[in-house]
Amino acid sequence: MTSALEVGWTLEQFWSSTPHELLLAGRAHRRKEEAAYERAAWVAAAIINHMPTFSKRRPPPVTPDQLLGRDRSVDARQFASREEFRKYMQRQLERLEEEED
Repeated sequence: MTSALEVGWTLEQFWSSTPHELLLAGRAHRRKEEAAYERAAWVAAAIINHMPTFSKRRPPPVTPDQLLGRDRSVDARQFASREEFRKYMQRQLERLEEEED
C-alpha cells in the first residue's frame, strides 16, 4: 500500500488494481522522477559552466553525470579491437532497450 501512496494513488485505486498494475505504476513513477533529476542536472551544469570566473584559468566543465554521481566513462584500453568495442556498445544499447520495456 505504501508504494501506491508514493506514486499518488488513492486507496480506492490501490484496492481496485492488480499487483502488476501497481508494479507498472511504480516503474513509471521512478522514470518520471529520474527524468526530473536529469533535467535539473542539465540546468545546473549549464548554470555552473557559464558562471564567471575570477581567475585566468577556466575550470573543466561540469557534466550532468558528475552532478548525479554517475561514472559513464569507458577506458578505450580495455578493448583489444574495434570489434570488441562495437560488441560492448551493442550490449549497452540492448540493455537500454530492455530497461525501456
